[in-house]
Amino acid sequence: MTESLFLTATQVSTFDGGRLLTRASGFFFAREDRLYLVTSRHVVYDEPSRHFPDRIEMIFHVDESNLTRVAGFSVLL
Repeated sequence: MTESLFLTATQVSTFDGGRLLTRASGFFFAREDRLYLVTSRHVVYDEPSRHFPDRIEMIFHVDESNLTRVAGFSVLL
C-alpha cells in the first residue's frame, strides 16, 4: 500500500485553449467535506509575465497500489 502523503501532491498544467503553457506542482487539502487544490498564485495568474491561462489540468492517482494508474481533471478558469 502507498503512503497516503504521496497521494496529496499533483502536477498542475496550465493551458491557453489547447496550448500547454506551464507545468507546476500543487497539493490537495481536505477540510470537512471539501477538497482544495493549493498552488502558487503565479501558476494561475501572473501580471508581470502576462501569464493568464484559461484552464488547468490536474492528475489524480486512481489506484493506491498502482501509482501508474492516473486520471486527468480539467478546470476552466
